[in-house]
Amino acid sequence: MIKLTEEEKRIRHRDVERRRRERKGDEINALSREKYKTDPGYRAKKKAVATRWFKENPENVLAQAKRYREKNKDKIWAKAHTEEAIENKKQRMRKDYSRNRQLRKEESSERYNANREKITRNRRLKGYNTKTECVEYKGGKCVVCGAIGHQSMMTFHHRDPSKKEFSISSKLANGWTLERLKPELDKCDLACASCHNYITWLIKNIDLIELGLVEQ
Repeated sequence: MIKLTEEEKRIRHRDVERRRRERKGDEINALSREKYKTDPGYRAKKKAVATRWFKENPENVLAQAKRYREKNKDKIWAKAHTEEAIENKKQRMRKDYSRNRQLRKEESSERYNANREKITRNRRLKGYNTKTECVEYKGGKCVVCGAIGHQSMMTFHHRDPSKKEFSISSKLANGWTLERLKPELDKCDLACASCHNYITWLIKNIDLIELGLVEQ
């Protein structure tokens, strides 16, 4: 009888296990998952084996993770963007921030200072693109004079100032999207800067106009 070394025994055992899993893969995986959930000793053993393997084979771990991400890109994206996953991520981030408030503030400050120009440029570009979408959403031309021009000369005039919750321009600077701005945009008319200034002047000075003290 041939006596096998420990290394040969491990290789043979691994081959036998691989063939067994190929035959009964789904059944074995289901049983393993169930045992992992219900048996603390088995769970601790599996975690210890996985941890040791990760430490011994860091390059293999990264390569395996990369292959999995590329193969299951759509599945991972869909799972990460469910309402439950998004809410769980927000809770984890809030919990982490509350525990490490000062550290997170310092990290955020360092990132901003290191990428100040890029962040500012991207923020301005996002505001520009969103305002273009808002102008198109409101028809693309001044409701008073019918002017069609560059988005920088277009403004959003609230029809009823008492229902105004915020300024559109301030939220554009804060990175708000079109979908988020739509409820407030629906309270506004699109006007060019000249007409908007004139309308604002009329509203502020209506009493002087009625008394005939100023020309309309």
